[in-house]
Amino acid sequence: EALEMPEDPLDRQEISGFIRDLVRGRTLPVLAVNGTAVECLVAMDKQLRYMVIQRTGKKEAKRRALALETVDQICVGTEALEDSGLPLTEMCVCLLLTEGQAVAFVFQNLRERDLFASTLSMFVDQRQQILRESVRLSKMSAAPQESTLPLAPISRHVQPDDAGR
Repeated sequence: EALEMPEDPLDRQEISGFIRDLVRGRTLPVLAVNGTAVECLVAMDKQLRYMVIQRTGKKEAKRRALALETVDQICVGTEALEDSGLPLTEMCVCLLLTEGQAVAFVFQNLRERDLFASTLSMFVDQRQQILRESVRLSKMSAAPQESTLPLAPISRHVQPDDAGR
């Protein structure tokens, strides 16, 4: 299923490049609870189902695969200051997750911040739509089918009714 893209060709080109960069992986600062930004490699899988986050500069840093369907809300700037428990600034994009966790990314400028937020929103919306459709289809296939009752065949030759003569 294709992502809905803005009509403006410049924006389309910018979003396409941004998506390519995210699939390849790019280094982004991730905000820690204490307010420091930790450099992490952030990448999307090719099917745009998971965001993988891994701290850079650490030899055996763990990778965290974040399923997009677990993103409950994408907040820009300080919108999620209270909900996230993170010291957010205007340059942040914060993901509030269904498990009650939050992940915030820090950007150099507002354009990049907004591009990340809107592009990620497209991915999350698309993923959630696919999952809703999948659930709907599985419910349909699990629903009891109309039973086929054994019926006597209908006779094509109707006998005249004796009472009608």
